[in-house]
Amino acid sequence: MAAYRMAGVPGFCPWTMFEDPYAGSLDLVPSKNGLYQTVKDTFIHTRFFLHEYDTRMFSGQSKKRTITVVNDDFQTKQMTFSWSFGSTSHGTSSLTLLSAGIATISFTITAPEVLSTTQVALSMTLSLTTGTVQYSTVANYTVHPTYKMPSSFDHR
Repeated sequence: MAAYRMAGVPGFCPWTMFEDPYAGSLDLVPSKNGLYQTVKDTFIHTRFFLHEYDTRMFSGQSKKRTITVVNDDFQTKQMTFSWSFGSTSHGTSSLTLLSAGIATISFTITAPEVLSTTQVALSMTLSLTTGTVQYSTVANYTVHPTYKMPSSFDHR
């Protein structure tokens, strides 16, 4: 569904949330219907989608991340996208998005130096310039240490 939003589709078939073949029965209670919750979250008027799904890195490794911001509200919005990856990298980008506008933002995260496998959170927030949060999410990454071969290793 994220691909539909990134392609500019502002809506989705309302019956999809009732067609879960794994539910066993038709559950119209929104809080118990997983498909309803997914559709509801995906079609928030103003939000972003992270393109990349890989979540494993090595110490000191850098990776480019890309988001698509969609604004299906009736008004132009001046916004700030901010992100932080552990304590090693962070940044902000400002954008103005017209009604029904779509924008792409790229940024680079750098893994911290770790001695053992560590979980690191990529926190991302889209806010109006007034400070009102439009959408926020966290993607968890696993950072592995980089092992070096001992100097005594004979590589012939």
